[in-house]
Amino acid sequence: MEEQTMNTNEVRIGAVYQLKVGRNVVDVRIDRASEKGGWEGTTCASGKSVVIRDANRLLGQAPAQEKPKKAFQKQQLSCLDAAEQVLREDGRPLNCSAMIEIMLSKGLWKSPGGKTPANTLYSAILREIAKKGTEARFAKVERGKFVIQS
Repeated sequence: MEEQTMNTNEVRIGAVYQLKVGRNVVDVRIDRASEKGGWEGTTCASGKSVVIRDANRLLGQAPAQEKPKKAFQKQQLSCLDAAEQVLREDGRPLNCSAMIEIMLSKGLWKSPGGKTPANTLYSAILREIAKKGTEARFAKVERGKFVIQS
């Protein structure tokens, strides 16, 4: 099978071509014309600089590669937002362990893998109360239990 090569007048700066390197073929973006003749380019896969002295090494334009589409994901609530929602729905004072259990069972929040999510939630609620004062979403009603600030 004979490979079709390109002519010098077909090469365009900024375009991506397939370049024959030994027995391999790599995609290369042509950056500029070389002062000594030929072109300077960058490989798409590794970012290495290459010098192409002869258009015969170029096999044609590289096929356009599609970017992988990201699957639509439901926006995950933060731990504090999920705790607020749990307290609003439940209506009674809850401790952080109970809030975490409810958040996980309802799928409102997913732990990123920490060993003590209840302690993290407790600390975050206390930080918000200390920082925002009467503007905070939460209020501490008894030892370890919180409600929504009215």
